[in-house]
Amino acid sequence: MIVQCEQCLAKFRLDDSRIPAEKAKVKCSRCQHIFMVSKETPPQEEPTVQLYLEEQHEKATQDLFQCPNCGFQQPPSQDCIKCGIVFSKFRERPETTPSPYAQYPEVYGEGGDLFQDQVEQSPMVFAGFWARFGAYVIDSVIAGIIVKISMYLVMFPISYYVSSHAMSGTNPQLGLLISTLPIAVLIAMLPGTLYFIIMWGSKGATLGKMAMKLKIVGPNGSDISYGTAFLRYIGSIISGIPLSLGYLWMLWDDKRQTWHDKMASTYVIRTQ
Repeated sequence: MIVQCEQCLAKFRLDDSRIPAEKAKVKCSRCQHIFMVSKETPPQEEPTVQLYLEEQHEKATQDLFQCPNCGFQQPPSQDCIKCGIVFSKFRERPETTPSPYAQYPEVYGEGGDLFQDQVEQSPMVFAGFWARFGAYVIDSVIAGIIVKISMYLVMFPISYYVSSHAMSGTNPQLGLLISTLPIAVLIAMLPGTLYFIIMWGSKGATLGKMAMKLKIVGPNGSDISYGTAFLRYIGSIISGIPLSLGYLWMLWDDKRQTWHDKMASTYVIRTQ
């Protein structure tokens, strides 16, 4: 009798006498698929046996071909019996270098992020007294120029008011001048204050510190915020009250911190 494999559709000649039951399991010698066959005259018993079918149209000693995609071995053909690819259109994928996340899973965490304890951070080099003093001198000159210009702009209306009354021979209102002068002085000093806060919060350094290769950082070398810069400026005023003791504190502090550095949790480090 002629039987046909259900998977690869190969046809084989099988002797009916080799099927002892009405139905039996047979194994295709081409694709190794197991399927059921039956014969016309059923016997009394129906045992399950495994038979290897012999191909009629191919030699038993024929070499098998291995699919380059799935690795299945089969006789030479135009396509794979198992995965169905067409050999003439198949192109092997180029080998890619494995990512470092796959090569070193013990170093990288989820998402390819380095574990924090594996990163060696460069040590911070704290700035010395003379470098900070040089930056202070430069910033004092710059802030002084800013305040002087601001003072001139703010006091100009007051001066004009006083001079106009003097030229007309009338006396200016003394109470108005007394109440206006403190407010004018505070307004005139505001640009000098903003110079430090804005430069610290945006760049981590004023022009003087940039010239001396210094930078203000937070814990672990992080950048500081505007809120931290404001707190540090308020602390710098406190540091200068008791004979500038808060500024001189850095001389014997192991991390070269002044009082305002300790209040804001900041450090002054060298960038080079």
